[in-house]
Amino acid sequence: MAGRRRPGRFGRRCAAAIAVLALAGSLAACGATPAYVGAPDGPTIAIGVAVDEPGVGWWHDGRFSGFDVTVARYVADALGYADKQIVFTPVTPQTASGLLGQGRADLLVSALPVGESGRFVDARDAGNGTGNDAGDEAGNRSGSVSASTAGPESDVPEDVRDGAEDAGSYLVAPQQLLVHRDDVRTMASMGSLAGKVVCTVLGSGGAAALTKALPGVVVRPRPSYPQCLTALMVGEADAVSADGAVLAGLARGYGGDYLGIVRRPLASVAHGVRVKAGNARLARKVNEALRAMRRDGSWARAVRTLEEETGYRVEAGLNGVG
Repeated sequence: MAGRRRPGRFGRRCAAAIAVLALAGSLAACGATPAYVGAPDGPTIAIGVAVDEPGVGWWHDGRFSGFDVTVARYVADALGYADKQIVFTPVTPQTASGLLGQGRADLLVSALPVGESGRFVDARDAGNGTGNDAGDEAGNRSGSVSASTAGPESDVPEDVRDGAEDAGSYLVAPQQLLVHRDDVRTMASMGSLAGKVVCTVLGSGGAAALTKALPGVVVRPRPSYPQCLTALMVGEADAVSADGAVLAGLARGYGGDYLGIVRRPLASVAHGVRVKAGNARLARKVNEALRAMRRDGSWARAVRTLEEETGYRVEAGLNGVG
């Protein structure tokens, strides 16, 4: 019986892998794509966002969308910039500090490693949240992991840690595993993960958190999430690790019915805003905007959209809501 199922499963995985490969090819051109559609009107603000995270930071059909992008637009508006004055540019953990240091971005709005010289200033205590309950037991038990706790084997580049100043976080999500749906139950136990190959994105800090939480796993970083997904689909990796919001978007956007998330939390990941190191004035203004987003209900509306588009349920305990 197992022999009969395997070809069908293999065929489905191949079909899904082809779809992911096609997507990866289209996203590879993102660096060459215009960072905005149409000509900006007046002074501009350049904002780095992810482009390969459906529902979170996503470039698709000629436009940027997702939870991070919604936050970026809100912050830009609070700083006095209209939509036509925003220049979005693709960012990855590897390119983050370069964008700020070289003046190609004024803000980074994404899930990025927490620096050794500081940590995200929480904006979550300033307003009421969504009132959601945590989706599982993960919420209150997840521990925050930063480059300072990751130790000397951290995969966060030194210039990423030192070249940016944290202006505030707007979402905290548990780091989890994305696997083939058939493997969700078996990979939920610690013992079953020994020797498994887990793909993370280079520079994200995910590798250090994984080796700390799961000493027996083999971590193989790749440059992007589409590449990690391809590795998962073709059998070069057993799982992909990122925060739950990103994984939910990847599963729904790329994986269809083939992928599922192991809900057990491994660490916590903060989505936040960063500015160039030394720009404390801008950092304060951004933090004020994030607090205002909580107070006026805009954050709660953005969370509902995130949940509708990805199926991810924001952890109440991690985000000060309830």
